[in-house]
Amino acid sequence: MEDGQSMPTLQAWLQQSMASHGHQDALECGDVRWSYQELREAAERVVASIDEHGRHAQTVGVLGYRSAAKYAGVAGVILAGRTYLPLHANLSAEHTARMLTLSGCELLFVSPESLDALEAVLPLLERKVTVILLDFDGTIEPNEYRTVSLQGRAPFVSRRTATAEDVAYVLYNVSNSQVATGVEMSHKHIGPYVRSIQTRYGIGPSDRCSQTLDLTFDGSVHDIFVAWTSGACLHVPAKECTIARASSLAVAASSLAIAS
Repeated sequence: MEDGQSMPTLQAWLQQSMASHGHQDALECGDVRWSYQELREAAERVVASIDEHGRHAQTVGVLGYRSAAKYAGVAGVILAGRTYLPLHANLSAEHTARMLTLSGCELLFVSPESLDALEAVLPLLERKVTVILLDFDGTIEPNEYRTVSLQGRAPFVSRRTATAEDVAYVLYNVSNSQVATGVEMSHKHIGPYVRSIQTRYGIGPSDRCSQTLDLTFDGSVHDIFVAWTSGACLHVPAKECTIARASSLAVAASSLAIAS
């Protein structure tokens, strides 16, 4: 198997996938269906916003919940060569504020459905964080925050080139109501794993991969980047669908236990 040093970074891999599979479906989220070209256009607007408002920021947070805007933010942070910090709108404000502080995050993208969560977090922060709202469809009313439109093509701007040693993302687990130490994952450690999954299951452009785990869980990185680096479509089910899936699995497990 290829080692981490010879693997492409997530940044390079995602760029290549977007260029090679432009007309393939990349994301299904609610009523939104984006091709790789459309995902790239939205993500490049995020890259341009990072260049304008956070040129020196290394760790960039994305706060949201199951929206196309949030996934555009994730893709944009990776394309910009920065460290991605996933934040869940349904976590407590105290936990989110702690994650922002521990990570040293200086730039935070927020999807429209998470404005209430943002308002609860900001008073708890120990340091200033630049907030940018992800305006999916031009419906965000003028307010005190900067916004970035995700509609239309964005000019290509320079960006950092991620190396194998760079941290691709950092996760903070919540245990016993406390935020645990962050786990940093470098590009060189993600690459071999993604490649092994692609090889083992033959995932490619004709496939659809479900993204069921919350983005603050390590498994969500599997869901997202195995799909996007393979040219597959990332399907994001609604919350009630994930609950139904969990119930179905519980019933199946009980049935197997009885049968055995």
